[in-house]
Amino acid sequence: MAEVKRKGNEQIVLLPREFWDRRDEWLLKFPESWKIRFCRMAGDNLFSLTPRHIKERLEKPVGCPPICQMARGKKEVAIVVDDMTRPTRAASLASYVLEELRKAGIKEHNIRFLVSLGSHGAHGQDDFRKKLGDDVVENYGVYNHNCYENCDYVGRTERGIPLKVNTEFMRCDLKIAIGAILPHLYVGYSGGGKIVLPGLSHIDTIDLFHSSLLPDQKGKAGDSNPLCKDIEEAVALVGLDFKIDVLVNTRGEIIDLYAGEPNTVYRMGIRQASRIYKSEFYPDQDVAVVNAYLKANEADIAMLLGFRSLKKKGGTCILVMNAPKGQMPHYLMRSFGKFTGGRQWVTRSRLPEETELIVLSEYKDMTSFDSFDSEERILWMKRWENVLEHLKAKHKGKVNVGVYPDGTIQYV
Repeated sequence: MAEVKRKGNEQIVLLPREFWDRRDEWLLKFPESWKIRFCRMAGDNLFSLTPRHIKERLEKPVGCPPICQMARGKKEVAIVVDDMTRPTRAASLASYVLEELRKAGIKEHNIRFLVSLGSHGAHGQDDFRKKLGDDVVENYGVYNHNCYENCDYVGRTERGIPLKVNTEFMRCDLKIAIGAILPHLYVGYSGGGKIVLPGLSHIDTIDLFHSSLLPDQKGKAGDSNPLCKDIEEAVALVGLDFKIDVLVNTRGEIIDLYAGEPNTVYRMGIRQASRIYKSEFYPDQDVAVVNAYLKANEADIAMLLGFRSLKKKGGTCILVMNAPKGQMPHYLMRSFGKFTGGRQWVTRSRLPEETELIVLSEYKDMTSFDSFDSEERILWMKRWENVLEHLKAKHKGKVNVGVYPDGTIQYV
């Protein structure tokens, strides 16, 4: 994977761009005299899994029988996939699941795909094709989860969270899910049963689930986070039978995979995730360049990592963000006008006063940063040449630059 290359009197960094769309690269040029530190993620040292390796993992699930055995005698099957805020290219994984179901005698008209949106905005057919492939869209029903309607009450977690879950999902007697384990601001790592809670839950459940976390518990993983216990209990309450979870590098390639009983899969996966997503970190930089690639539609995650890398005064954070469809609508947490927003929408904070933020994007979107009340301080630029001109004018002499290939999944 390319890092920093020298060409003449310039240094060049290539960063991946538009995972779900054109999948090309940004070419960023820096002066020869600047100190460029490429903050590499540990998982980028690993080889991506081959189709043969993936199939071997799927054929030997942990904590439960293979899918073809579980499917025998079943009548209705739900296959749940995570949404477009996650870089899970689910087509090949879904193909394997469907083959196993065919072996068990399950007919196409008894299988449906559900997109685990939580309180995110609905997807269209182009999203379904990117996520699942043409074959699935053309031969099976694919449906968005609706967090406001068609949810059944299935019980309460031990902490008292009332669980209301997608009705279509609950009416199936075999429930399979495909997703990714990635760093997450609330539960430490996404994946596992989070595809159900909050992924297939009613807005009332989602609201209570998110608001029940104390500030000092936020971001912790496993047993130290009560939300993780709620999620594990939800897996049992809804009867999620089988989970496939992938881990990826900063190019979105699968570098690890776990399949089987959902809670077992998740616990195994997060142990590896704590190593894979750990990244090099250099503090007190003059400039931090943070790419939002795999989760470009939730780009403010990357911005926070950039600010952590800067010196306290005078630093510049550059958020590299190309999201053709803009930032994902969030019916719980984002705004829906100047005066209105979701149940947990608040103007959370101001951008750091002593530093500046440049957003490098070909798709300027004025609603991208509705969580901050200082949007007027953001500098939007469409070309790297303009960014570099600004940096040269502001930062003189020796300039230290930290570069993160994908700040949406890296953690330090």
